[in-house]
Amino acid sequence: MQIRRSMSFVLLLLLTTLFPLMLTAQTAAYQWTQPVAISPPSDSETSIPRIAAASDGRILVVWRRKFPDWRLFYRERSSNGIWGPVETVSVPWSERPDIIQDPQGRPHMFYAGTGLGGKTDLFEAVRYSTGWVVTQFTYTDTIDEDYARLGVDSLGRMHLVYTKNRDVYHRVWNGTWSPETYLGTCDNPYYHRPDISIAPDNTVHVTWETNTAVYYRKFNGSTWLPQKVIGTTTNFFAYGKVAAVSATDIVVVTFDQLSNAVLKWTCSKDGGNTWTTLTYLNDGHYPNLDARNGNAHLVFQWPGGKTIGYRRWNGSSWSTPERATPETVWQGWPDVVEDVFGNVHVVLDYNSSRIHYVTSAPDVFPPQPVTALSAAEGDGSVRLNWTNPPDPDFQGTMIRMKVGSYPNSPTDGTLVGDYSGEPGSTGSCLVTGLTNGTTYYFAAFAHDSIPNYSAPAYVSAKPHRLTCFEAKQLSDNTWVSLTNKVVTYTSLSQGFTYVQDLDRAAGIRVATAVSGISVGDLVTVQGNVTTRVLNGIPSERQISSAVISKTGQASVRPLGLKCSSVGGGPAGSLVPGVVGGIGLNNIGLLVRIAGKVTAKVNDTIWVDDGSGVIDPTGKKGVLVKCPDINIPVNVGAKVSVCGVVEGSIPVGYPGNRRQIRIRSYADLRSY
Repeated sequence: MQIRRSMSFVLLLLLTTLFPLMLTAQTAAYQWTQPVAISPPSDSETSIPRIAAASDGRILVVWRRKFPDWRLFYRERSSNGIWGPVETVSVPWSERPDIIQDPQGRPHMFYAGTGLGGKTDLFEAVRYSTGWVVTQFTYTDTIDEDYARLGVDSLGRMHLVYTKNRDVYHRVWNGTWSPETYLGTCDNPYYHRPDISIAPDNTVHVTWETNTAVYYRKFNGSTWLPQKVIGTTTNFFAYGKVAAVSATDIVVVTFDQLSNAVLKWTCSKDGGNTWTTLTYLNDGHYPNLDARNGNAHLVFQWPGGKTIGYRRWNGSSWSTPERATPETVWQGWPDVVEDVFGNVHVVLDYNSSRIHYVTSAPDVFPPQPVTALSAAEGDGSVRLNWTNPPDPDFQGTMIRMKVGSYPNSPTDGTLVGDYSGEPGSTGSCLVTGLTNGTTYYFAAFAHDSIPNYSAPAYVSAKPHRLTCFEAKQLSDNTWVSLTNKVVTYTSLSQGFTYVQDLDRAAGIRVATAVSGISVGDLVTVQGNVTTRVLNGIPSERQISSAVISKTGQASVRPLGLKCSSVGGGPAGSLVPGVVGGIGLNNIGLLVRIAGKVTAKVNDTIWVDDGSGVIDPTGKKGVLVKCPDINIPVNVGAKVSVCGVVEGSIPVGYPGNRRQIRIRSYADLRSY
């Protein structure tokens, strides 16, 4: 017995002597990627992220959103660096998740939720091919079960440690969950929560704390060995973590509240039997550990709280402290994992607003290609629109252009521009100075900050001077640029304008009016083609969100029509005519009719030239909308009317009536 004690003393002395070398040896720093936000910007106070590595190279991440509803979300990074969609895991109230890949290869999670009697219970969530399945794991109305931590051994068993009020328990899954085993007692589960690590020999190592002591227990495969105190303080411990890097090398790191926030560490070189003196490691807070391939990876909040620190322990020495993220705003609650390729991945709470991710792996993965790339042709111009990919590390989209063929690389052809944007946002650009009648070929390359460029998205376009008729044939929300059009009607008070082609082939409504623009002005109109809807029925095509700019002046003459021809028939599926309309569609065009006034009501008269047109009100003739009620003609007068054919659908009528809107009483003449 005395010999055994002496050998233990010699071993402890040897470990203590080697400790300075173990602490100060250095290894090369990582080249960390730029952080990317992986949680939605709309979520508030996202925090406590947890990360795990799958056997096929995937990275599994879960986090909590505090507002508006305290629930958990999951996101997965594929082995080729592509992030999947954000998935909702739980219902409110949900907190403090932990995640692993279970023996069946599935993401497997435990978390705290609201249970019986308002107490906290544990919930188990498993991700199947059809989605997440959640079951309540504990059922008590008098005790809070919380602070779950998970591990998996090579024999296909899951290990779970958690707290019941101030007590720490363990359960193991080997087809079914075992009864719970009491391990020890902590002072405050929030600060002294347990942690677990499974060594390569499948021994289980657990640590937890009280205010002034760090505790450790080991499961050797059949028996839980007695509890050990492996560190003490006169201050205050919190957030202790354990990592078993081998069957013999075990390390524990804990937060110790001195005059400033510091991390302390202790290790065992004999499988947990003896431990070095708990010693200062680094200034910092919120430590987390992961063990794989003979290394323990440590992440923590860097002193000052505005970056995340990283160190690793190889069983004999710690690497030099390094910053894993740029120093910006508050960053905390980091977690770390090493994947099957030896790369290190870190998630963190960034300013209590977004979950950020960084990795030591060289970023060689481009974002996904842009989608919905389209081209709208204009006079000497093309407007491109696209949707940026959802990849969190997306930075921008480069557009390149050629004549004769598509650009085949990010350096081929002429650079149009490089347009930054948020992941999943829409992008657009206007390419000007082009030659009408020439086909231009465009390629869009999404990229990250490296930059890695995606496969191209392609579109071609042939710029030309667009007619009003062509614009009216385009689908809703198509951007157009109409040049060399003449204004036929404009009203600031009513907020709309009509323009038409100089050859009087067609006109179109513009859903805005601009000060300084008058009838007879030549203008360029840019905006989106939409459909004006009246009483729930499509009435006429128009240009919305429009910009009108003056380029010159021109004479404008109305097109003479019979009353029966006003409005005309439809022009394809998108351009309505009038009910019973005949001939070419002329809604939006400046026209002239002549006939007799058959009725007069308020600011409206009806004019008939003998065509026998019947208005929906039963009155004979074309409705003429006047500027006010002071109409200078009476029923029976013979008149000529000059005005714009406007869409007009009375309530209950199936489509447009024939209607002309005059600009002033100079457009209404008696003869």
